[in-house]
Amino acid sequence: MKSIRKILCVLLALMMVLALCSCGGKSGGETAPAPGGDKEPAKTDDGGKVSEQTDDGGAASQAADGGAAVETAAKPETVTIGVTGWLGRFLDGAEPSPNLTACDGVYDSLFLIDQSTAQPYSYILSDWGYEDELTFKMTLKDGITFANGDVATGSDLLFSVLQHIERGDISASSLGDLDLDNCKADGNVVTIKWKDPWGPGLTSRNIYLFDESWCREKGWDSYDWYEAPNGSGPFKVTEYVTDDHITLELRDDYWNAANEKFQVKKWIIKYYADQSTMYMALEKGEIAMAGLSSTDYTRLVNDTSSKLKIKTRAMGTTLNFFFGAVNNPIFQDKAVRQAIAHGVDWSAIGKLAYGDLYEPADSIVSTKSPFYKPQGVYEYNPDLAKQILADAGYKDGDIKIHLFEMNGAHKDFAEAFDYYCEAIGIQVDLEFGDVTTGLMTWMQDGGSDAGWYNNINGVANGDPHESLNCFYIKGFTWCWWYQPEVQERFLKAAHTTDEASRSEQYAELQKLAYDEYIIVPICECMSVIGYDPEVFSEAEMNAYTYTSAYTLLHALSW
Repeated sequence: MKSIRKILCVLLALMMVLALCSCGGKSGGETAPAPGGDKEPAKTDDGGKVSEQTDDGGAASQAADGGAAVETAAKPETVTIGVTGWLGRFLDGAEPSPNLTACDGVYDSLFLIDQSTAQPYSYILSDWGYEDELTFKMTLKDGITFANGDVATGSDLLFSVLQHIERGDISASSLGDLDLDNCKADGNVVTIKWKDPWGPGLTSRNIYLFDESWCREKGWDSYDWYEAPNGSGPFKVTEYVTDDHITLELRDDYWNAANEKFQVKKWIIKYYADQSTMYMALEKGEIAMAGLSSTDYTRLVNDTSSKLKIKTRAMGTTLNFFFGAVNNPIFQDKAVRQAIAHGVDWSAIGKLAYGDLYEPADSIVSTKSPFYKPQGVYEYNPDLAKQILADAGYKDGDIKIHLFEMNGAHKDFAEAFDYYCEAIGIQVDLEFGDVTTGLMTWMQDGGSDAGWYNNINGVANGDPHESLNCFYIKGFTWCWWYQPEVQERFLKAAHTTDEASRSEQYAELQKLAYDEYIIVPICECMSVIGYDPEVFSEAEMNAYTYTSAYTLLHALSW
């Protein structure tokens, strides 16, 4: 998905974060079933992780907090993995976007998601849950220390949540409408209050534990967010070479070292400007893991001599085409939307994105989501499309659409869309520009009449709130739909902690989007990782990878 990532790694860093599932009112701190195995996890006194050697030299790793009991490969002390598109930084939010894999080694996240159960777990919290539909409480474990020696407190935990609002990070809107006056820390117990019930909760986001005093001292523009972040995770940055590599080394003072046995002591995250060059490095054994393009995937599947293995995963989000009704009033006419839905070969566009991995989407919600309800796929029928327009009184050239795309990103999509629209008498004006111009253009009315949208970081349990928050956050105007009924259902789904009610609203929303031709779902978003099975086991890939851009480096080090 190279053609998608380069545009959206910046775009979605501004709007979206990894959506994780809500606690649903249950008490936290419970051990989830083991991903990749059926063994009951062993608990240590403080809920840490224990490892034991197996007869074949691998490690049967068990993490009580994460519910993991995963057979691991015997790893070297130094492992190199590849990335392309961007090397990233260690601060989430606005562009430049973070390196989620590297961040997982340097920071502790408040919550992660068990890939076999879609349930949240935490290394750093001993307990969490809803006290009522407006109140969420969590307790930070004792003895957590940051790399600079500072001891983590409840105040740091509270700051880690609220700092997104403080620094004006646009993704803070995913936190809901917080009652800031009643969000507080009492020792290690933190209380989060909302003004209205907030279904996605805190476990719907990736939130890192930050050291408040360090952040205040450094500020948000410090270069230390690249080369010297201060996290509570097991690794620290020892080298950051722009557009080349990041080196992470195991901390000798990691707070939970007594309960975790690490095989990997050093990670090198190598940047490649070109996807094919990275693939060749993977084939040669220069790197042990890398995200693959659809072309790489096909090549590797057909290469029977390769020792490499592949992990594919539905990312929990779909690639959708949005009619920007706010930008171009023409889209308020259902006949126009209907004609385009049937007049464009969306399967051809999906294959441009994913090649042999293409899976047509029959809903705006991913099949990975517990809220998924199949609706159907629009038939490609240009004769029908032309008839719909004629019946509505449109002649060739009456309908004009303006699209802005970044150079080299989604260009194939835009040109294919132009081709199909021209065939049914719709004029498309294409404009291309750089990243900065693109972001500025998309955030103003009339900047682009329509466009493609998905969350490249994926949605760990498929909750629609993050993958469809274009209904809720009017950031990029071509993604925002004006229809009151659409807004109402999306808001109802967000502003309740009752899962049955959320399911009902999302079901109606999917039906409405399909029946009214509001959004065209194109395909299921897929992530592909190529890896060396002598370094990583299949069970690890199943349990500790979210997407090719977000692997759980902490757990992969065991």
